[in-house]
Amino acid sequence: VIGQPIVNIGMDKNPNLPQSCLATPMTMMGRVIGAVEVQSDRRAAYTPEHAAVMRMAANIAANAVENVRLLEEEQSRAERLMLSQRLE
Repeated sequence: VIGQPIVNIGMDKNPNLPQSCLATPMTMMGRVIGAVEVQSDRRAAYTPEHAAVMRMAANIAANAVENVRLLEEEQSRAERLMLSQRLE
């Protein structure tokens, strides 16, 4: 299902490779800006409760990333304004 966490169960018997994966998109205003993923060396390591917590963590991470982007954008605007004022 689109927008829902994905639980992948590893089929590889190599214990050095992840056997389970839980991933969920980081969305901001309906737009995917990244993803959060955790892996385990145990098969079927994640439950629906883990998925719910991952969705919350992904929302927090998306907000943090978007806040940094907005701050950088504001700083860039301020720098351009100061430069244009100096040139006048």
